[in-house]
Amino acid sequence: MKILDRKEPILLFLGDILIFTLALWLSLSIRNLGFPSLDEFYDHLTPFSFIFLTWLFSFFVAGLYEKHTVMLKSKLPSVILNTQIFNSIIAALFFYLIPYFGIAPKTMLFIYLFVSFCLILAWRIYGERL
Repeated sequence: MKILDRKEPILLFLGDILIFTLALWLSLSIRNLGFPSLDEFYDHLTPFSFIFLTWLFSFFVAGLYEKHTVMLKSKLPSVILNTQIFNSIIAALFFYLIPYFGIAPKTMLFIYLFVSFCLILAWRIYGERL
């Protein structure tokens, strides 16, 4: 029974990583009005990977990896929205205070936040059916 209890949070965690990465690719596609090159994708994936780690931690703190998150779908959108607002502040500070990576994703960051919110919400609400 312990293994089954741990399966759900692990699947949610791995799904979130996949969704964050997919959202980055889709956001680049929307910004460019076409598919990004691998070089462009990797140029953005490196700094966004640090953001993803921070966001995964904030999802953990917000209780999004606990058992009840699947059951409380009515509260899920507001919890994810509040967490994503906090995450957007972290991301903005990261990119504007640490210009090491050579990208300043002003528009890209807003597109990404919208896309990732929609995908994470869909994943969390409908992903359990898969």
